[in-house]
Amino acid sequence: LNKPSTPLSNLDEIPFPARDLINFHNYKRRFSLGNPLLYTAYVITSRGCPLNCIFCNPAFGRKVRVRSPENIMEEVLLLQKDFNCNFIFFHDEVLLGGVKKHIIPFCEYILSKRKAKFYWAGTTNARLLDKETLQLMKKAGCIEICLGVESGSKTILKEMRKSNNLEQVKEIAAICERLGIEYTLSLLTNTFSETKETLNETKNYLEYFNKFY
Repeated sequence: LNKPSTPLSNLDEIPFPARDLINFHNYKRRFSLGNPLLYTAYVITSRGCPLNCIFCNPAFGRKVRVRSPENIMEEVLLLQKDFNCNFIFFHDEVLLGGVKKHIIPFCEYILSKRKAKFYWAGTTNARLLDKETLQLMKKAGCIEICLGVESGSKTILKEMRKSNNLEQVKEIAAICERLGIEYTLSLLTNTFSETKETLNETKNYLEYFNKFY
C-alpha cells in the first residue's frame, strides 16, 4: 500500500474534468429536470467533511478545503457554454465544505454575476443552516437541498455520532417550504442498536413531513 499523499491545499490548481473525452450529452440528459428542461452537471467544490459519523469514511479526510467562488463559477460558465447545462448539483460530501464562511461568499459572488443565471442543489446538514443563509441561497439559485437526517431515533443518532437536532430539522424544512426550496431527507438504517422500536421512532418522526408532502 502506498502512503497517503499530501493533501492539496489549493483546489483551484486542479484542472476541470475533461468532459469532452466522454459523450457528456448523454449524461446531462439522464439527470435533467423541470419544464422547460434543465440539463444537469455534477460539480465538486470541496474536499473533506467536518462531520464525524461512524458510517462514513470521507475519501478526502476530515480537513475541509474549498475552491474559490471565482474558480467554481468559471467551471459553471464553461458547462453553460459548452454543454448548455443550467442545473448544477454540487456533489460535495457536505455542500461547500458545510461552512457558512464558504457558502455566503459563494452566493454573494453568484448574485454579483447577474448574467450567470443557473440553478443548483447540494447535500448538507440542517444544523449548518439558518433562515438568513437559506434566503441567500434561494436568491442565488438554490432550488433543492438534501438534508442528512439518517434517523428519527435519538438513540440511533447518538450511536452514529450524528449530532442532529431533530426539532431543528423540522424548522429548516418549514423554512425551505416557505422559500420554495425543495428538500429531501437522507436516511440510514441497520446500525448496531437498530430495533423495531427505533425504526418506529423514525417512522413517527417522518410523519411530520407529510404536511409538506
